Amino acid sequence: MERQSFNASVRLRGVFTIVKYFNENSTLIVFDLDDTLYKEKDYKISGIKAVIDHICLVYDLDIVQNYDAVHLEEAETDWLSFICKDLPISEATKESLLWVYRLHAPIIAMNENTKSVVDYLADRKRIAIITDGRAITQRLKIHALGLSKIPAYISEDFNASKPSMLMYNRVMEDIPAKRYCYIGDNPAKDFIAPNALGWTTVGILDNGRNIHSQNNTSLCHDQKPHHWIDDIGDLLPLIG
Repeated sequence: MERQSFNASVRLRGVFTIVKYFNENSTLIVFDLDDTLYKEKDYKISGIKAVIDHICLVYDLDIVQNYDAVHLEEAETDWLSFICKDLPISEATKESLLWVYRLHAPIIAMNENTKSVVDYLADRKRIAIITDGRAITQRLKIHALGLSKIPAYISEDFNASKPSMLMYNRVMEDIPAKRYCYIGDNPAKDFIAPNALGWTTVGILDNGRNIHSQNNTSLCHDQKPHHWIDDIGDLLPLIG
């Protein structure tokens, strides 16, 4: 993402638009989950550690010191195959270990600024989550972040994924509001449906740790958010 492409005037117009939205209690703020409310890399690192611990338990091995989860996440595209071949463990066992990864209780957290914004909106019941992913995996993440009481719409529950409008339409049915604002990170799929439905869309700029690229050179207008901000915490002064 070319940050210099977002000049001051565009950024300022975006701020004023968001101010109007947050100043009205009739607006519902809907968040993406992965790489928006927390960093998905942290989830991957947590999952790799869980798999290594599980291997130690069931194979009675002491290999925790042999594998650095952060390095594996960064260096190995297929880190699980790497571990299986290195030990060695049967390739057939890989599927079982993959479910250990998907079903582990993740150690993840929102940053302080994000938590402040989410808590503010949750207290006023003006918040929801729309996310792609497996229902149990995503709910484990939501639970780990302390967000279980927030309405969450997960693609597997709807047998549909972004950019389908199904989850967005269901939010509007379940939680009536005069206006809706969607905050996400991935322009390839996050903003198409809410843009089409007339929602305001806000993108969180990659700080270098995102899973998905924000390179917008090949994206059409409908895929781009109306506004970009550096961090959810940038909303704090706008909502009090």
